[in-house]
Amino acid sequence: MSDALPTQHTPLNRTRLIAPGPVEVAPDVLAQLAQPQMHHRAQAGIDKLMEARAKLTQLLGDPFDAVITTSSGTGAFEGALLSTTPPGARVVNAQAGKFSERWGEMAQRFGYDTALVARPWGEVLDPQEVADAARGAHTLLITHSETSTGALHDLEAIAGAAKAQNPDLIIIADCITSYGVAELRPAAWGVDVIVSGSQKGTATPPGLGFVLFSPEVQARMIRNPGNAFYLDMTRELAGQKAGSTPQTPAINLIYALSTALDRLLSVPHEVLWAEQR
Repeated sequence: MSDALPTQHTPLNRTRLIAPGPVEVAPDVLAQLAQPQMHHRAQAGIDKLMEARAKLTQLLGDPFDAVITTSSGTGAFEGALLSTTPPGARVVNAQAGKFSERWGEMAQRFGYDTALVARPWGEVLDPQEVADAARGAHTLLITHSETSTGALHDLEAIAGAAKAQNPDLIIIADCITSYGVAELRPAAWGVDVIVSGSQKGTATPPGLGFVLFSPEVQARMIRNPGNAFYLDMTRELAGQKAGSTPQTPAINLIYALSTALDRLLSVPHEVLWAEQR
């Protein structure tokens, strides 16, 4: 047996990944995760759910209703699609990057009559081209900030042009890396559904998705969609409006989210958007 002393291992070199998320989380937000386990059916848990939902709507600045999902943004987007778009409907997907392409693949897998409007990665979408493709469609799937390239599409111009030709069009926008970061005025722009996630602009650990529904689109949501159960946003929205969730939520993360939103809401929207440029 060798008498040599054990060698001291050199720690692995760590490099910081420059990415849109998961982002660094503030200590006061992380402290919320260290609380004794809270129960989501207790009054404190109900109050925190309602508080976080109200803050999500306040951050948006428009009278939308928020649903918090225990999922990534992809799960939230899937629930939004299945709960607003009936089987076999005409869906247009405008894409110019990895994540916008994901929404087209999703629509195709669920059997929607899917049309694609594609631009090379990194380019911005042409509003009139998208509007022309969406004529006669039921739903438009669009990305505001393309996470894979950093391109910020002109959602205002795209939605305006599309709704001018098709007033009944439902527009679902992937705002996963723009919500709380870039200017976003869905009610004024004619966007019906906003989707985001906890690990980006709201600076909360991964694990929560957000879907914000306009008052108008809520009247058109599908009751008991046949291809959604866990992600039935009609049932989820009704439950969360009453302070409940059909499933067990990630209540610890909801506490953390509520705290993280306080920082974003401490300044006017215009100041917040300017800070992120």
